[in-house]
Amino acid sequence: MNPSDNFGLELASRLALHEALLENLYTNLLRKMPDAQERWKGFEDLLVHAMGDLQPPRELQSDEERQWLTQQRATAQALARQFTARVAAHQGWLQDEE
Repeated sequence: MNPSDNFGLELASRLALHEALLENLYTNLLRKMPDAQERWKGFEDLLVHAMGDLQPPRELQSDEERQWLTQQRATAQALARQFTARVAAHQGWLQDEE
Protein backbone atom coordinates (compact mmCIF):
# COMPACT_ATOMS: atom_id res chain seq x y z
CA MET A 1 0.00 0.00 0.00
CA ASN A 2 1.29 3.44 -0.87
CA PRO A 3 2.16 5.42 2.30
CA SER A 4 -0.17 8.22 1.26
CA ASP A 5 -3.05 5.72 0.95
CA ASN A 6 -3.21 5.17 4.69
CA PHE A 7 -2.55 8.74 5.85
CA GLY A 8 -6.09 9.16 7.20
CA LEU A 9 -5.96 5.85 9.07
CA GLU A 10 -2.57 6.69 10.56
CA LEU A 11 -3.73 10.15 11.61
CA ALA A 12 -6.90 8.78 13.20
CA SER A 13 -4.89 6.11 15.03
CA ARG A 14 -2.44 8.67 16.36
CA LEU A 15 -5.23 10.98 17.49
CA ALA A 16 -7.01 8.11 19.26
CA LEU A 17 -3.78 7.11 20.97
CA HIS A 18 -3.10 10.65 22.15
CA GLU A 19 -6.65 11.00 23.42
CA ALA A 20 -6.39 7.70 25.32
CA LEU A 21 -3.08 8.78 26.85
CA LEU A 22 -4.54 12.12 27.96
CA GLU A 23 -7.59 10.37 29.38
CA ASN A 24 -5.37 7.99 31.36
CA LEU A 25 -3.13 10.84 32.54
CA TYR A 26 -6.04 12.92 33.82
CA THR A 27 -7.73 9.90 35.39
CA ASN A 28 -4.61 9.00 37.37
CA LEU A 29 -3.84 12.62 38.26
CA LEU A 30 -7.35 13.23 39.58
CA ARG A 31 -7.15 10.19 41.88
CA LYS A 32 -4.36 11.95 43.79
CA MET A 33 -5.78 15.47 43.79
CA PRO A 34 -7.71 17.00 46.70
CA ASP A 35 -11.10 18.44 45.70
CA ALA A 36 -10.66 16.72 42.35
CA GLN A 37 -14.31 16.70 41.34
CA GLU A 38 -14.72 20.46 41.81
CA ARG A 39 -11.44 21.18 40.03
CA TRP A 40 -12.39 18.88 37.17
CA LYS A 41 -15.73 20.64 36.75
CA GLY A 42 -13.89 23.97 36.50
CA PHE A 43 -11.49 22.51 33.94
CA GLU A 44 -14.40 21.06 31.95
CA ASP A 45 -16.14 24.44 31.83
CA LEU A 46 -12.91 26.15 30.77
CA LEU A 47 -12.17 23.57 28.07
CA VAL A 48 -15.68 23.67 26.58
CA HIS A 49 -15.63 27.48 26.60
CA ALA A 50 -12.20 27.56 24.92
CA MET A 51 -13.35 25.17 22.19
CA GLY A 52 -16.31 27.44 21.50
CA ASP A 53 -13.96 30.40 21.13
CA LEU A 54 -11.77 28.97 18.38
CA GLN A 55 -10.48 31.76 16.14
CA PRO A 56 -9.73 31.44 12.42
CA PRO A 57 -6.19 32.17 11.22
CA ARG A 58 -7.54 34.88 8.90
CA GLU A 59 -10.65 36.97 8.32
CA LEU A 60 -13.47 34.80 7.01
CA GLN A 61 -14.67 35.88 3.59
CA SER A 62 -17.96 34.10 3.01
CA ASP A 63 -21.06 32.84 4.77
CA GLU A 64 -19.92 29.32 3.95
CA GLU A 65 -16.63 29.89 5.82
CA ARG A 66 -18.48 31.37 8.80
CA GLN A 67 -20.87 28.41 8.87
CA TRP A 68 -17.90 26.04 8.72
CA LEU A 69 -16.29 27.81 11.71
CA THR A 70 -19.54 27.62 13.66
CA GLN A 71 -19.74 23.89 12.96
CA GLN A 72 -16.08 23.40 13.95
CA ARG A 73 -16.69 25.19 17.24
CA ALA A 74 -19.76 23.05 17.97
CA THR A 75 -17.86 19.87 17.09
CA ALA A 76 -14.89 20.89 19.26
CA GLN A 77 -17.21 21.61 22.20
CA ALA A 78 -18.95 18.25 21.78
CA LEU A 79 -15.59 16.44 21.69
CA ALA A 80 -14.46 18.31 24.80
CA ARG A 81 -17.65 17.28 26.62
CA GLN A 82 -17.19 13.64 25.54
CA PHE A 83 -13.59 13.64 26.74
CA THR A 84 -14.40 15.15 30.13
CA ALA A 85 -17.37 12.81 30.55
CA ARG A 86 -15.17 9.76 29.95
CA VAL A 87 -12.65 10.94 32.54
CA ALA A 88 -15.46 11.70 35.01
CA ALA A 89 -16.89 8.22 34.39
CA HIS A 90 -13.54 6.68 35.32
CA GLN A 91 -13.77 8.57 38.61
CA GLY A 92 -17.37 7.44 39.19
CA TRP A 93 -18.66 11.02 39.06
CA LEU A 94 -21.21 10.74 36.25
CA GLN A 95 -24.82 11.07 37.25
CA ASP A 96 -27.93 10.40 35.23
CA GLU A 97 -28.42 13.82 33.70
CA GLU A 98 -31.33 13.05 31.41
